[in-house]
Parts: sequence; structure tokens; C-alpha cells
Amino acid sequence: MNDTTTILVADDERAIREGCHRVLTSQGYQVLSAENGQVALDTLTRNSVDILLLDLKMPVMGGEEVLGVVR
Repeated sequence: MNDTTTILVADDERAIREGCHRVLTSQGYQVLSAENGQVALDTLTRNSVDILLLDLKMPVMGGEEVLGVVR
């Protein structure tokens, strides 16, 4: 059984995604990333995620819209 917490980071800024990935993986988390809300939703259909870190303002679909769908 894998007890690793999986975090999905959705942000349109690559530097933010990469920074989160670097910091969170160094703390033992598994990190997935998405460049917009639609990619985040696609990722959620294929992966079990424990935590979502969402940028509110992204192209295609923002974080609030993602939360509305995920809820």
C-alpha cells in the first residue's frame, strides 16, 4: 500500500508549477501538474489526488470553475 500524498498543482505559470514540484517532492509528496483547469480536470479523471492547489485565474478554465466541477 502506498501512503504517499498526491498533490495536483494547477497554474498557468510554469515557474510556479516547477517551484511547487521541487519543494513538495523534496518533502516526500507525489506531485502532478496542469497548465490550466481543463488539463487539471483531465488529470483528475486518470489519477487519484489528495490535495488540489489551484490558481484562480488561468486560461481555458480557472480554479473556481474546476472546484465547481469537482465538487
